[in-house]
Amino acid sequence: MKKNFSLLFALFFCFVMFSSSSCNVGGAQSGNNSSIEEQITSHDIYLDDAKKISNGISVVFSCYESVVSYSSENRVLEMRVVCKNTSMEEKRISVSNAGVLHELTNITYTASIYPSGFINLQYGIDTTFTFRATIPTSYKTDKYIFVFSIGDNYKVHLYEKPDELRKDCMVKFVVSGSEVHSVKVKERRCLTETYIWEDDNHLYHCNEWYTDDNFKVKFVSDEEITSDITLYGREESNIQTTYESGKIFVTDIDYVPLDGIIVIQSHGLFNVYISNFALHNDSSVKEIYLPATLKKIYYGNFDGMPKLEKICFAGSKEEWDLIMSDSSSEIPSNVVIIYNSSFSN
Repeated sequence: MKKNFSLLFALFFCFVMFSSSSCNVGGAQSGNNSSIEEQITSHDIYLDDAKKISNGISVVFSCYESVVSYSSENRVLEMRVVCKNTSMEEKRISVSNAGVLHELTNITYTASIYPSGFINLQYGIDTTFTFRATIPTSYKTDKYIFVFSIGDNYKVHLYEKPDELRKDCMVKFVVSGSEVHSVKVKERRCLTETYIWEDDNHLYHCNEWYTDDNFKVKFVSDEEITSDITLYGREESNIQTTYESGKIFVTDIDYVPLDGIIVIQSHGLFNVYISNFALHNDSSVKEIYLPATLKKIYYGNFDGMPKLEKICFAGSKEEWDLIMSDSSSEIPSNVVIIYNSSFSN
């Protein structure tokens, strides 16, 4: 009975040792063992994480990305990988076959490795090597994977950190000292679109933003957001005007609000005149509001505005007829004229 028990115990011990050896992905096994490679490549190692990918090698990898440079066509990505040897003895590993994989197209771009070749890992000392790859600028906010090989057996995929693991960064927009908008952006992501501020009266807008309240440093939308920031903007008039001999001349449209409504404001006691081609060739304009102080509309206005539906005049019909009798521009026949109507938000 004791003999049979000893035999069973020995068989069980051998089974446990065999199973442990098979599961040890970093063990000193043959370079032709494809199952090791599959187990290593199944690991998702995210940026800024530190994970022990091999029990045998006992190296902890962590990494972080940085952008080296931009151009109109290309973006240079850089990833620095920190290796930490947790074994009691020095390790020597080879690093090769580096590339960056663009997930949407499945295209791999070759990456350079610095230093190249072998890396000596001393116990307890961090050793850093760097990948650098050039990808099209159009991929700057897409997901990508850095791929490299360690020795003959191990292939490592360093995945871009997913949004759910990135912290939220708050971007605030300030105009004339007041916060007008805010949006959350994931860390190391870019603003997907530039915010445009419009005032309620359709007179002013802001579509350029600065990182300082003195408006010296313009914000670049391609920049990755790494912390909470405040962006500052200045009010800009939607309509260009000039003053001459007690008269206000409307000379051009600088900006059309998103709803397509243009408002030309009254300028107190000054009479308003619309210069040649001041209001023309803008396909987004739907409505135009004109002040009661309007006196004349010169040539070339209201042409090239296929979406224009109505013109609202703050004065009476008699005043409008008098203006048009001395004006050089013709109102398209499909446009409705509304009298005694001022803009109200």
